[in-house]
Amino acid sequence: IRDNDEFQTLSYDEKCNVIRALIFCEARYLGLCELHIEFIDMRDSLLGSYEHATKTIAINAKTLRDGSMSGGSAEELLITALHECRHCYQHLLGELFQNASPSQRNLYVFTNEDVAEWVTNLENYKTSDGTVDGESEYRLQVVEWDANNYAIKEANVYYLEIDKLLSENMQEE
Repeated sequence: IRDNDEFQTLSYDEKCNVIRALIFCEARYLGLCELHIEFIDMRDSLLGSYEHATKTIAINAKTLRDGSMSGGSAEELLITALHECRHCYQHLLGELFQNASPSQRNLYVFTNEDVAEWVTNLENYKTSDGTVDGESEYRLQVVEWDANNYAIKEANVYYLEIDKLLSENMQEE
């Protein structure tokens, strides 16, 4: 996932396995529930999705088959996987928040992450209708904004850790 040229030489199944490994790694890091992962054909503008009722992350299979397609680069797929994991985290924290007492809602985990805003947004979540205004409204939602920022930040953490491991391996040889 660190080198797009190398990633694109992988078979479709190998790419799926890389994305699965990333999602499972991130899920473990975030302490998420057991997730189901699907690779399905979606409309070209949709890179992935998360369905909380089934705890399923879906990744657009077209992007894995065609790396030149928008969303098909190794970096875009990494960011998509991290973004969808963050949505699971948002939903799980939202559920905990809704079941918490008023005093518990003041815990740092809830206030630091703006979980109350996530809950409100998730209750009134808007999908894009394909228009410019609809796309803007979708992207500017609190949960989307948070998931995007989180994914970009964490992708850089993954790259730093991969580079560190590669550097250590080079020194051992």
